[in-house]
Amino acid sequence: MKYNINFEPKEGCSGGYYLPVFKDKEIYRYGGSSDEIIFKGNHFSFYENTFDSLTCSLDFNTGYYYWDSSAEVPMNEDLLVGKLKQLYITFKFLNLDKDYSVIYHRVIKDIAFNSNFFFNVDYVMDLLVPDWDSEGQDTIEDYIKVRNWKVISPLNIKHFVEFNILKGNDHKRMVVVNTLRDSVEAMENFEFIDAREVLPRGRATNKLLYELIQKYNVDVTGCKTVKKYHNYCLLDQFFINRPEKMSCKKIMKETGVSERHIIDYRKTTRDKKKAKAIVKEVKDILRHPLTFKL
Repeated sequence: MKYNINFEPKEGCSGGYYLPVFKDKEIYRYGGSSDEIIFKGNHFSFYENTFDSLTCSLDFNTGYYYWDSSAEVPMNEDLLVGKLKQLYITFKFLNLDKDYSVIYHRVIKDIAFNSNFFFNVDYVMDLLVPDWDSEGQDTIEDYIKVRNWKVISPLNIKHFVEFNILKGNDHKRMVVVNTLRDSVEAMENFEFIDAREVLPRGRATNKLLYELIQKYNVDVTGCKTVKKYHNYCLLDQFFINRPEKMSCKKIMKETGVSERHIIDYRKTTRDKKKAKAIVKEVKDILRHPLTFKL
């Protein structure tokens, strides 16, 4: 019989994660050095600057997931070997002061026994590991990830998609909280907030935040656009020492504001009570950044 890896799916296995299991003092991840935390979510913290990251926490039940097309490639022999190699190279790099080969042998025996796939552990140790050792330590560069986040709490998930949902939710919370924190002063002063400036992709950046800002702008300033707000500010200044009953044509001539904006300005009631209610809602979100409804 040919000596090979003998990759074979097990029968009757359910989906879900299977991550390698390590013991105390066995280093299985490295998060690099990171600067000030800009947001601490339910499961992830986010940092101002990026840093290098290495991990041995590889899912041995899932093949490969293409995020751009939401397509998943089931685990196969090539993917399994690739993950086993990444696991070995990374664990060795992080544990050069330990008997990393013996530990790796124990870990992959657990993987072969507990994951959804059989494979020949002896083949990996006898033939593949020596090949990987011969490639040298430069191979570690292939597995370094550049990140600005870290996992900060256990993730009770069954699929990698859930990992990204949890990370995405914490990222949304960060965008909401940091944007609102920067906007509170403007709201308390009843100023217009340009959604295009704080949310580059508009509603697509964050629906909750976009709608809250637009509601504030309409209820408090009477304006949906920054151009209209600037025109209203011009009219506020213009009418300080002038009667509001002047003709539109005269106002247009002296200010350059369009007739439509002058008519809207005269109809608009800017409600400071609504402003205070929205500011209260914003401050509630800032007080409870991990529990507000996304």
